[in-house]
Amino acid sequence: MLEESINSSEESTIAYLQQLISDYPLVLALIAVILLIVVVLVVLLLTWQAGNRVSQNEIKVELKQIDVASNGILVDVDALIKNVGETTVTLSEIYLHLIELNQTHVVEVEEVFGADLPCEIEV
Repeated sequence: MLEESINSSEESTIAYLQQLISDYPLVLALIAVILLIVVVLVVLLLTWQAGNRVSQNEIKVELKQIDVASNGILVDVDALIKNVGETTVTLSEIYLHLIELNQTHVVEVEEVFGADLPCEIEV
């Protein structure tokens, strides 16, 4: 008895869907297009988030104050480091580009917080 009611329920559902397709093909096509758009948007969102995960490993450094010693060798810089991932940061090289009287001078930094580069700092 239970099997017969399940079979008749399945048959009525299939008959209803066939009737719906024959009566409203435009509505069905519209639903299919909307579902396709949703799938494409989800794929694009996942791709965009994957790109953001890569950029979270980068840090941003903002120089607040730069003082150059009289001998021109030592540079004291207060740097505000915004570490997006809040993990230990490895500094491998830093270059300071100083512009003075339309001339650009590049200074390679060899020491950070008293340590030789590359070094790890916790932010």
